[in-house]
Amino acid sequence: GPIFSEEAWSDDMPSELKVQDLEEGQELSGIVVRVVEELGCFVDVGADKQGLVHATQVARGYTPILSEVVQPGQMVQVWVKA
Repeated sequence: GPIFSEEAWSDDMPSELKVQDLEEGQELSGIVVRVVEELGCFVDVGADKQGLVHATQVARGYTPILSEVVQPGQMVQVWVKA
């Protein structure tokens, strides 16, 4: 992704969401960035790093063929795991 310099942020700007500030169980909306079959999908939730949703966590009770259920650009709800 783009790299921002420290100077680009003025003091009155809200600070960028950091992954370490997220809490377990927190629900977030994100956009699927990349789908890696049999691994999972990477989701941008507006934090400093993308999150990986493991293939086994994409659907309840079974592991789907990922490309059949998620596509890049798709809006998804995700929950933070520890």
